Amino acid sequence: MLAAATAPAVLLPAADRGVPAVFRATAPAVVRVQAAIQSDTPSGRAPTRLICTGVFIDKSGRLLTFAGEHNEVARASRIWFEKDGLPYLAQLIGSDPRSKIALLQAVKLPPGFEPVAVDAAIERPPIGSTVVAVTAPLSIDDPSPATGVLAGYESNFGENVFPFSYARVTIPSGDAESGSPVLDLDGRLVGISVASLPQYGSSYLVPTRALLRLIEDLEAGGRMNYPTLPIECDEHADTRTLARQVVIAKIAPDSAASRAGIQVGDTIRRIDGVNIRRLHDYRDALFHARAGQYLQLEVERDARLVTFQLPAEAPVQESAPLTAPPPLTTSPTPPTPPPGDASGP
Repeated sequence: MLAAATAPAVLLPAADRGVPAVFRATAPAVVRVQAAIQSDTPSGRAPTRLICTGVFIDKSGRLLTFAGEHNEVARASRIWFEKDGLPYLAQLIGSDPRSKIALLQAVKLPPGFEPVAVDAAIERPPIGSTVVAVTAPLSIDDPSPATGVLAGYESNFGENVFPFSYARVTIPSGDAESGSPVLDLDGRLVGISVASLPQYGSSYLVPTRALLRLIEDLEAGGRMNYPTLPIECDEHADTRTLARQVVIAKIAPDSAASRAGIQVGDTIRRIDGVNIRRLHDYRDALFHARAGQYLQLEVERDARLVTFQLPAEAPVQESAPLTAPPPLTTSPTPPTPPPGDASGP
């Protein structure tokens, strides 16, 4: 499994926990990432730069970072990162325009870096937990900490739909801070910042468990493969109990779902044994499935449970965003020639 290939998780000693300790342990993994791109302007195509934060996740030099509002990193002519005032070339392993996560490989390893573990065994922190972001803000030489609380887990923001549940924290991302790691007070990675909501004093993170799935697909083929089911679902309150529930609203004609006998109005109770109470439960279960994998759907119909086996399907256009997430804080700046690269010619 990919989790074994990332840096091992090491909890901070009980006597050395807290914001200063988390910052000291994480700062050696954090770098500023830059990508030289061509952007459309009113006067035509012009060179710009995407500037964001990145974090090392293993000793081989893989980094996670922000892919850009429109996956700009995928069309960059040159990618580099800066650590301790020196630039180092990086290569793109893969990027995903929906989650806005990119995976890079350092061409040459900088001295003194220490990776942050992406550990599947870590439970997601409860809402209200204190969290620490370690960022590489624009125009500041060294990594900086910021604190907040974990405010929620959501798979949509208004009408903007995410492919899985994002973690929302009360730490807005400033210029060049998208891509920052956010950790709990034990030094465990909570997620990577990808969407800033400055008007709400918040930002959204891709959580650790989703990062592992993304890394696995990006390493295997350079892109994320999102499975689908030939159904559409709505969430509303049960008329008797007022509990939230997920109800099948539409079924694709001549699909595996229609042939299996699934009906509009069926309430999804479980997928592969996982309780489905909200749409984010359904999206999470589907995100962590694989195309071709048979999923066991337990639905309630006329006060009785009915079980179906339904294959997850590969989308017609993989990695294409369905609905854009909230506006993200990218930092394109007027170009200047990249500095000499510490990785050599």
